[in-house]
Amino acid sequence: PLVRPYAGAVGPGFLLMQDDAGPHVAGVCQQFLQDEGIDAMDRPARSPDLNPIEHIRDIMSRSIHRRHVAPQTVQELVDALVQETTSSGACPGVVG
Repeated sequence: PLVRPYAGAVGPGFLLMQDDAGPHVAGVCQQFLQDEGIDAMDRPARSPDLNPIEHIRDIMSRSIHRRHVAPQTVQELVDALVQETTSSGACPGVVG
């Protein structure tokens, strides 16, 4: 159900990209997508390299670990992530 607003906002060209987590490949989920007319991208199993979010997570994790002082609270982590994503060249070739 969470995919509906995104599919509606994008329109007819919407293509869902999700990982192969159990809930995503469950029959009930696949049936829902089919019933809603939502196309999902076919991907080989165990292919995180095809999912841009995996690259962004890696880049962001490395950026946070390079800091002289590690975030101590959730808010400090959020602030650090926002700072990294808005800094020039934070995610070259992935975001933009």
